[in-house]
Amino acid sequence: MTLWRAVAVSCALAAICFVDEGSLHGTHVYDDGGTIKDNLVVRRPWTKQEPPAWAGNDTVWAEYGEWAALVEEIKAELHFISIADFWGTELATPQSHKSFRPVATLTYRINYLLSGDDLFWYHVVNRVLHVVITGLATVLSHRALESDDGFSTLVAGLLFALHPIHGEAVCNLTGRAELLMSLFYLLGVLVYLRSVEVGRARLHTIWTSLKVAIFPLICTALALLSKETGIILPVTCIVCDFCRERASIPALLSALLPNKNEEKEESNDGESKIADTNSTERAARVQDMRWLIARAVVLFSGTIGIGIWRLSLNGEGKPNLIVDQNPAAFAEDRFTRIMSVNYIYFSYMESFVFPKWLAPDWSGPSIPLIETVSDPRICLVVGFWIWLFGSLTYALAVRELDRNRRAVLQSVLGYTVAPFFMASNLLVITGTMKAERVAYLPSLGPCMLAAFCVDLITRKMGRKLGQPPSCLVQGALLAVLLVLTFRTSERQHAWSDPYHLWESAAKINPRSWHTWYNYGVQLVRHNRPQEAEALFWKVKEARSHDFANRYVLGVVLRAQGRCDEVLELADESIEMLEMDRPGENKLRLNKKGDKAYMLTLKSYCAPTIAEMSIYAQEAILTDPSNSAARDRVEELSKLAVSLGLSDSTSNKKVQVTEESIAKQMESIEAHKKMIAQQQQLAQQQKEDQKKQ
Repeated sequence: MTLWRAVAVSCALAAICFVDEGSLHGTHVYDDGGTIKDNLVVRRPWTKQEPPAWAGNDTVWAEYGEWAALVEEIKAELHFISIADFWGTELATPQSHKSFRPVATLTYRINYLLSGDDLFWYHVVNRVLHVVITGLATVLSHRALESDDGFSTLVAGLLFALHPIHGEAVCNLTGRAELLMSLFYLLGVLVYLRSVEVGRARLHTIWTSLKVAIFPLICTALALLSKETGIILPVTCIVCDFCRERASIPALLSALLPNKNEEKEESNDGESKIADTNSTERAARVQDMRWLIARAVVLFSGTIGIGIWRLSLNGEGKPNLIVDQNPAAFAEDRFTRIMSVNYIYFSYMESFVFPKWLAPDWSGPSIPLIETVSDPRICLVVGFWIWLFGSLTYALAVRELDRNRRAVLQSVLGYTVAPFFMASNLLVITGTMKAERVAYLPSLGPCMLAAFCVDLITRKMGRKLGQPPSCLVQGALLAVLLVLTFRTSERQHAWSDPYHLWESAAKINPRSWHTWYNYGVQLVRHNRPQEAEALFWKVKEARSHDFANRYVLGVVLRAQGRCDEVLELADESIEMLEMDRPGENKLRLNKKGDKAYMLTLKSYCAPTIAEMSIYAQEAILTDPSNSAARDRVEELSKLAVSLGLSDSTSNKKVQVTEESIAKQMESIEAHKKMIAQQQQLAQQQKEDQKKQ
C-alpha cells in the first residue's frame, strides 16, 4: 500500500469513528464552562467601530472608511485575546492561571461569532483537526518506520486514528488546545525533516542551517501559543535529525573532538588520503555530524528565546496550583514523590496498551501514593524503567548491528518522550496528576512501536511458516482495531454531556472526591436527590473544609424539606469559617464568599419572611458579589410586594418553594471556581512561607 493510500484510509476512519450524533450535538462539559461558556473574551459582543472621520460622506472614501473600521475591530479583538489567559482572566494579574493559549482562544472566538451558542460547529472543528493530525501522524510514521510496502505505516495511522485515549482531546471542546498544539508540532517536524533532505547538499553553510530552522521555530511559537507543551518541538526536530543521520554518541564526539593522528597523517600524505575512499567517507561523516550539531544549536537557541519571551508575558505572580490536583508531585517525602510520579508514567503506558480505565479526573486519592518499600507497585515501576533504559541503551548502542531497527526505536522514543516531557513533572510541576488529553500526541510513539512489532512478526512468520500465520496476525490486528473503535464510541458517549461523563467517571474512579461532587451535582439535575445526598455526605466526611460541597448539600436537603438539617449544617459551616486560629485567614482567603452562601441557605429555611430578609441582607453585606445572595434578595422583594408585606415587619410563615433551586445550582460552578482560587492562593502563600 502506498503512503497516500495509508493516509487516506487512516483519515477516513478517524472521521468516521468520531462521528457520533450525541457528542457532536453535546453540551459544555468539564472545563468548557471556564474556557468558553463563562469566558468573556470568547463570548463578549462584537466591538463595533465607527468609520474614521476622514471617510466623510463621499462614496469612495466611505468604502475605505468601512474597511478601516473593520481593521480597528479586528485589532480590538486581537488585543483582548492577547492580554487574557485561557480562562479569560488578564494574564499579567496575580489571579491568572498563566495558561496563555491565544491561538485556541481565537478559534473559540471565531466559532462564537459564526455560530453563537450552537456547539455543533465547535465539535466539527475538533473532528477536522483530529483528521488532519491523523494524516500528518501517518506521514511521520512512514518516515520513522521506513516501511517498504506501507503496511506498518497503515497500522500506525489506524491505531492513532482510532485509539480511545484521544477521546478527551477530540470530544471535549477544551481539548482543542491540545489538538492545535499537536497540529503545529507535527507540521514543524515534517517540514524540518523535508527541508533537511531537500537541502542536504547545501546544508553545510550557516545561512542554510538558519533557513532550515526558521519554519520549525515559527511552528514552535504557534504550538506554544496553543498549549505550553509545544515549546519542546525543537527537541523533537533534533532527535529526528539525530535518527536520520544515524548518529551515535561516539560519532558526535568525534565531530567535536577530531582525531589529531588523522590530521597529522593527512598533512603528510594528502594525495593518498584523497584516494582513500574510506577516509573520504569518514571525513564527510564528521562534517555531517558537525552541521547536525550546528542545526541543533540554532534550534536550541531559538527555543530559549521563545521561552524567555513567553515567560515575560506572565507579569506578576506565578501559576497557582492546587495540591489535591497533583498530590504525587507535591508529596513532601522524596521517596513517595519519586516513586509515585514514576508510577504515573507506567499508568499512562497502561492506558495506551489497555485503555479500559479512562476518566476525566484523577485528582486527590484517585491514584494512591507509593509511600512504603513494600508497595507491590514498585515492581511495576522498576520493570518500566528497566524496559525504558534497555530501549535507550539499544537505541544509542555503539555497535553498527541492526542500525535500521535502532533508528526506528530512536524515533519511537523521541516521539513519545519529547512531547510528554513538559507534562512529566520533571521540569515543572503540572496542574494535573494524570489526564487523557496529555497523552494525545505522545501516544504516536507507542502507535509506531506497535506497528513496527506487528510488521516484524508478520514478516517473520510469513517467511518461516507461510502466508496463513501472517493472515492470523492481521486478523488479530483487525480484532484489536474493532475493540478500540468500540471503546472510542463509549468515550464519545461519555463526553456527550456532563451526566454521562461523571457517571462513567464514578464507575472507573470511585476514589476521587472531585468525581463524587460533580456526579452528585448531575444527579441533582436529573432528579435523583437521595443518591446525590449520599455522595455529598461522603465528600463532607472526607473534606470537611470543602464549603462548595456543603452548600450543594444544603440545597439538596432544602429541596427535600429538611430545613432543620440545613440550618444545622449552615450554622456549623459559619462557625468553622469564623474560627480564629493562627493562619486561619491565610487558609480561608474566600471565607466571606463561603459565609455568604451559608447565610443564603439559612435565608431559604428561616421560618418567617423577616428572618429570611435578615439573613439575605447579611449575606449581601458579607459578600456583595455573591450571585446567590443577590438572587435571594430579589426573590424576597418580589414576594413581599406580592403579599403586600414589608420584609422588616412581617412574621408570616411561608412554604419553602423550589423555584430558585435551578438558579442556585447554576451558581455552584462559580462557587467551585472561587474555592479553587482560594486553594491556589493558599498554596502560594504556603510556598512563600517555606522560602522565608
